[in-house]
Amino acid sequence: MDEKYPEILDYNPDDDTDPGPDPNFFYTLEDMYARAITSSGEGSTPSNFLTLFHSFGYECLKRANLHVLDETHVLFSAGNYIQILNLETKTLTYLPTVGGRGIGSIAVHPSRKYFAVGEQGFEPLILIFEYPSLKLYRICRKGTETSYAYLSFSPDGEKLASLGSGPDYMLTIWDWKREKIILRSKAHGQDVFRVTFSTEIEGQLTTGGLGHIKFWKMAATFTGLKLQGELGKFGRTAISDIEGYVELPDGKVLSGSEWGNMLLWDGDLIKCELTSTENKNCHKGQVQEIFLDEGELITAGADGCVKIWDFETIDGADVVEEDAMFPMEPMSEMHVGEGVSIVSMCKTVTENNDTNSMWLAQDAAGGIWRLDISVSLTKKAPELIQSYHAGPIRGVAPCPYTHMSASMGEDGTVRVFDYLRKHTLVRKKYKSGGSCILWPGRNVDSKMVTLIGGFTDGVIRVMTLAYAEQESEWELKIALQHALKPHKGEVTAMIIDDEGKTLVTGSAEDCTLFFFDITSNYMPIGFMKLEAPVTSMSWSNSSKRVLCGLSTGVVLEVECPDPGEVDSSVTYEIQPGSKINRYEFKSIGYKIQKAAFETVKMKKEQEQQDRLDKIKVDEGEEAYLEEKKVIDEANAGEETPTFEPPTVPNKILKILPHEDKFYLSLDGTDAGSLYECTFNDPLADMPTPKSLRGQWVRLNGEPLRVIDMATDTTIHEINLMQDGSNVMVGMGDGTVRVHKKLEGKGLQLDLPSPYLLTLVAVLTASCPHSIRDS
Repeated sequence: MDEKYPEILDYNPDDDTDPGPDPNFFYTLEDMYARAITSSGEGSTPSNFLTLFHSFGYECLKRANLHVLDETHVLFSAGNYIQILNLETKTLTYLPTVGGRGIGSIAVHPSRKYFAVGEQGFEPLILIFEYPSLKLYRICRKGTETSYAYLSFSPDGEKLASLGSGPDYMLTIWDWKREKIILRSKAHGQDVFRVTFSTEIEGQLTTGGLGHIKFWKMAATFTGLKLQGELGKFGRTAISDIEGYVELPDGKVLSGSEWGNMLLWDGDLIKCELTSTENKNCHKGQVQEIFLDEGELITAGADGCVKIWDFETIDGADVVEEDAMFPMEPMSEMHVGEGVSIVSMCKTVTENNDTNSMWLAQDAAGGIWRLDISVSLTKKAPELIQSYHAGPIRGVAPCPYTHMSASMGEDGTVRVFDYLRKHTLVRKKYKSGGSCILWPGRNVDSKMVTLIGGFTDGVIRVMTLAYAEQESEWELKIALQHALKPHKGEVTAMIIDDEGKTLVTGSAEDCTLFFFDITSNYMPIGFMKLEAPVTSMSWSNSSKRVLCGLSTGVVLEVECPDPGEVDSSVTYEIQPGSKINRYEFKSIGYKIQKAAFETVKMKKEQEQQDRLDKIKVDEGEEAYLEEKKVIDEANAGEETPTFEPPTVPNKILKILPHEDKFYLSLDGTDAGSLYECTFNDPLADMPTPKSLRGQWVRLNGEPLRVIDMATDTTIHEINLMQDGSNVMVGMGDGTVRVHKKLEGKGLQLDLPSPYLLTLVAVLTASCPHSIRDS
């Protein structure tokens, strides 16, 4: 067991006299929440240089990321912010976190007067806010090491259960009003998805996760409370991940399964497996949610179906044979929509808490649905009330002339936003996943209504925005103009030249560049085979030459062909010939690390020698030799790390041409720095210099200069801002950095004093992700 998070299996309230914070005490969130890290001193970047204006994100793949607060407001997280959505006005309220590294889980108190936010990051906090004041009421500390996977309040609201993610997987029971841990135990050795209290039997909990379900009791003994867990035994039933389950009034537990049937647990054994008749499963795929509501048992699955079952039949289900199935049919069922995959559901509330059949559903395909699950013949059809990208956003392209932007999602959807009005104008979904997007300027389309999208199946789609009549109203639509398939696999990069005449696309799977003539309705000019997968592209200082970054750390500069120069009567393949420059990045990360290690070691050796010299003068030769022996033995016991170049070249993530040089960011051991490079190395014809201890000496082919960003996080985007005085950098951990650009030759940045804004992918649909477009 981790010594930092020891198990607490016994709790005696008589021994606990700590009253906790004053009931009327509130924290001042304004003094605590995560802010941008800014430099200090004259001319420093102000702390409000970048502020969140609006978020189009929703982490629809996160478990239980949709909660009802009252009749009109719902709660969910996106990136580094808690978001409260008014369903009537569609306005959003944002709450930042304290840790600033993202959100693991949220939960709403049974009274709906509080909600809890479990953060991510080192020793994350649980923040408990009062609603609707949104004041920070309580902070629970040291419940897990890296992230909270799930939070759940007890039915009476007095206790809070939290689940930690790896590596500790800690189940913690809190007296949250006193910010006090009552009991704690390792929930399991693998991922645990969910924890809940029994609504009927006090002190009983259930956890479900990867290949297991576990039944817990907070047993009252003469010495206090004891936390005990019993692992469910699947027996002859196939082992399954457990997502949805519900505790029944008599103590039995009904869980779902990966294949769609329900398992009725009595104690730690399966009493029977419930299936549909005619050898069909209850759901097609994982049963995500199971509820017992007003005497009805409700299930929701990854198949997008919501079904209502007769509770009495299930509660009394029994079979004679040990492995026999118990067949039954649902009383009612609803298929929410094509492609819908339900992650979680929550019941809406009414002003007077009247009987209510309306629920909200979290859709893994990016939607929030309003569902009427009544058995009535007049029930309402499912209504999609909010729509977002499902999963990572692979590209963002701003409109060149107005306050609109287009995004491309891994889910295959193209969306166009009016970010000034905070409104999604139009969306269109394609079958294959998206990988990149461009919004060309007037040099391509005078009306600037053209979008160009790259997809994971190698297809390029040229789309236009146009208004179409729809039920007596005019709506903005995305119309397909051209569909081209130049590549065998994912389109990893696309660029258009300054004149708007040529579109160049690259792919990692088939290692090719493809050239299209925009002025001739995107007619293909030809393709060029490269030596390795294409990971990044940019125009060189001349718009007639393309810089290609490859997965092998190689940069190629190839000339863009003119349509009339290529004979495509036999083949579209273009031979680069002599019109190509090649640069192979030589990794120096290990050399820099070695030099830094040797510098520290030399400093330590000098300090040791100075101490020995002083002892020799003050205490004599014998004391000197004795101390030297101790130092030599200590030094001999220290392990010297090895510093070697990577066996596999690091991948180029970004190329930035500037003046007569180009700047590279890479992954692996060379991550976290920008490297100034050139095709014409001045050391090409010079002898190899001798390396000195504690210093690294640049050799032919190595970067001319290293811009150390003081991080080991990958750099995915780097762009000069419009005013030319700042450089914006998008990092792999979701951080946006803004550095002042200094005067001088080459790219000079004010490195000691950056502006750091941790978004943790607030522009994306799941957390955390790298900032791919800045």
